[in-house]
Amino acid sequence: MDWVKIRDQYSEVLPGVPLYKENGVWIDLYKLRKVRKSKAAYIIQKGHLDYVKRRYKLGGLTTEEYSERLKKGMIRQKTFVEWVKSLFSLKKGNIYIIWSASKVLVEEQWVLPLKQYMLEGVQMTSFGRAEEYLLQHYGENYKEWPREDLRRVGITKVFFKKNADKL
Repeated sequence: MDWVKIRDQYSEVLPGVPLYKENGVWIDLYKLRKVRKSKAAYIIQKGHLDYVKRRYKLGGLTTEEYSERLKKGMIRQKTFVEWVKSLFSLKKGNIYIIWSASKVLVEEQWVLPLKQYMLEGVQMTSFGRAEEYLLQHYGENYKEWPREDLRRVGITKVFFKKNADKL
């Protein structure tokens, strides 16, 4: 399983207004992929190219849309450039990619050693030092509530998607 979206309607939510109470708490769980730092940008760009090709092959894009995305976005050229850069990169070590739509890079020292967590009675493995990742990714105020206009209400279903990074 590469991606799961979980909805919990029984947790206490704040603010306690009907809109939030009805939608409950939701969380996304994504695949964490270990790659060499020197190849990370290429792997992400190649994933984007593969995504566009798969959408076209499955009928999600017309021939015109497919051609326009490849040409206008210069996707093939960017993929080639990142591949060449990866060949000559002096970056050492590994990095992890949260394989979501935004492909967030996470330093290896934040991930290792891994820790076991319990969520809804299911034990899972995740970051050993999640606090450092959250601080870097969301900033100093990551523990504070976002402004009202920045809060998003989750969808009302649980989705299980196999090979989500391949769609």
